[in-house]
Formats: sequence, structure tokens, C-alpha cells
Amino acid sequence: MAALDRAMLHLCFAGALRACELVGLCIGDLHMQPYASLVIHGNGRRQRCSPLWKEALKAWLAVRGTVATPEVFINARGEAMARSGFQYILRRHTKAAS
Repeated sequence: MAALDRAMLHLCFAGALRACELVGLCIGDLHMQPYASLVIHGNGRRQRCSPLWKEALKAWLAVRGTVATPEVFINARGEAMARSGFQYILRRHTKAAS
């Protein structure tokens, strides 16, 4: 499984994120020290914090590199990934698992 797919699926399920919350995550929402956590901006401007599995996210960030886009998850063009991009990844993995 690619680093992008692993990181997105981990965050989605471990953090109980909606697809729009996942693709809307920005680098500033990630906190790796002292404990890996994530600030999630949900509906109605509510925020919540979720612990992270650091390894999946570190692997993706190493592949992602430095890009001007503030969003954590980007597409092949270096732009913020759309919700449909994540839905494609999710659909592909659920199909492979069945």
C-alpha cells in the first residue's frame, strides 16, 4: 500500500474523520511533539483533538516533501486533494479487500 493511501486511511479511521475533514487537513493541524496528535476542524467551527500513529504520517510527509500547498494530502499535480480523490482511494481498497 502506498504511503499516501496508508496515511489517509489511518487518519480517516483512527481519527473518525469525515472525508471533507480529511482532505481539508493542513500541515499546521499536525502536532508531532511531544505526542503525535491532530487538530480536526469539524462542523460548526468545532475542534477536536485525535491521537495519531506517527509512522504512517511520517512516511507520507517524507514522500510529500516541501510543497507550497498547506494541505497535508495533495494530488499528483501538487494541489490539495479533492474529496473525490479520497473516495477513489477508499473505493479501490474496499474493492481489493472484498
